[in-house]
Amino acid sequence: MLFSCQSLATTSLAVEKRLLKCQEYLTTKKITKGKKNALSCYHSVLQAEPDNQEALNALNIIFDRYVQWMLKILDTGNCKIAKKQLLRLKQAQLDLLDDPKVHKQYQSLCLKKLITFQDSLKGERYQGPKMVMIDKGHFTLGNTIAPEPKDEQPTQDITLEHDFAISQYEITVQQYTLFAKATNRTIPDNMDWGPQPQPVVNVSWEDANAYVKWLSSMTGYYYRLPSEIEWEYVAKANSVTLYPWGDVMKPKQANCRDCNPAHPNQPQAVGSYPINEFGVYDMLGNVWEWTNSCYHPYPIDTNTDTDTDCVLKSVRGGAWDSPSNDLRPSNRGYMVKHSYDDNVGFRVVKILHMPTKTVIDETATDELD
Repeated sequence: MLFSCQSLATTSLAVEKRLLKCQEYLTTKKITKGKKNALSCYHSVLQAEPDNQEALNALNIIFDRYVQWMLKILDTGNCKIAKKQLLRLKQAQLDLLDDPKVHKQYQSLCLKKLITFQDSLKGERYQGPKMVMIDKGHFTLGNTIAPEPKDEQPTQDITLEHDFAISQYEITVQQYTLFAKATNRTIPDNMDWGPQPQPVVNVSWEDANAYVKWLSSMTGYYYRLPSEIEWEYVAKANSVTLYPWGDVMKPKQANCRDCNPAHPNQPQAVGSYPINEFGVYDMLGNVWEWTNSCYHPYPIDTNTDTDTDCVLKSVRGGAWDSPSNDLRPSNRGYMVKHSYDDNVGFRVVKILHMPTKTVIDETATDELD
């Protein structure tokens, strides 16, 4: 008992000294920048004493202060600066998008410029999947946070040199059924899950590839499955953390085995969870998604990332029955291309820089601190 009391007294003394240092950072406006700042200081106090009220109160004050600052930035209409500062603060363990006002205003400003479209299907009264325009850009492929798993290493700096479009939602049962009936293919067993619209499951890579060829022939444009590079670029959506929303799983962000207090134990209707920064739903969780890429060790040869001549195909994103660790955007899975499962579906991309006729022929065969 004497040892425990001494340890407690020593810990409390250390925490008191730490709190004084935190207050010093706060009063000198060293709030979030640098290795030594008030934000990280108060978090270190909570590691020693999770219920320390002084640290909790200080963090709430800092959060509220930065919320007001961010709202002023968003009021200026400068989405680029807002994104930059939100990312910096998220890396410093201050996620301002947790505030409803910031989140709503950010979505209104930075997501309202999304360009979406649907191509008409020839001879049909239907349209193809709803697509979102994705700007070309630069990102780091692979796991930048930890050295494991090995198949996510080494990381690669990737530049996508062309804009493209990706389906805003996973391909649904209704969309796939239209194709299956038109081509006399077997309609997969989709388990009669609800609510609708459900993502199609129990489709092989070969089924998904046949769908995109049909979609290309029906629209006159080049559709295919996304490459691993394209898929991860959209899934990360400018984030540099373990998940797009931070380094830990948060409730109500995705559908997986341990993502939410009440696990539905099945896929959910597409679009049931928050949209990502690129304007796309369900990149993580719900169902695994086939890619066009063969499963190979990294580094990826960017010239052959969409080769179809292989048996093992990469699948991405995790599913409704996956642990949350599988939902990391850098996580890679693989399946034999003729196999299928009730947790695997797909989405599509439209390639914008390819000549249409060639494609049809191919498919026919100021700051606070």
